[in-house]
Amino acid sequence: MNQMNLCGNEKNIPNVLGAGLLCLDIIKNKDSTRYLNGGSCGNVISALSFLGWRSSIITNQYKDPAGDILNQNLESLHVDRIEVGRSIQTPRIVQEVSNFGHRYLLSCPDC
Repeated sequence: MNQMNLCGNEKNIPNVLGAGLLCLDIIKNKDSTRYLNGGSCGNVISALSFLGWRSSIITNQYKDPAGDILNQNLESLHVDRIEVGRSIQTPRIVQEVSNFGHRYLLSCPDC
């Protein structure tokens, strides 16, 4: 992996290991649906990786379609996953956005 940093020296790239909430954020509005990394830990690790940190996260094994999307998102940001435990359903947080504001759902309204 070739990452840039502000120092220009690969030895000085900071490392971070996260453990905490990682979920798939599903953001639905009238015209589209977006699937993003979510959860407090998932957001921080994704942001630090985007800024050039070597980032890793400890996660459960997510082997469902939502997990495939989440894992692809993490991979595109060069976040390394350390999978522990058994395979579980990927946590999801759904945000429905409309002209009247938005609401959060902890289960998919379409399933």
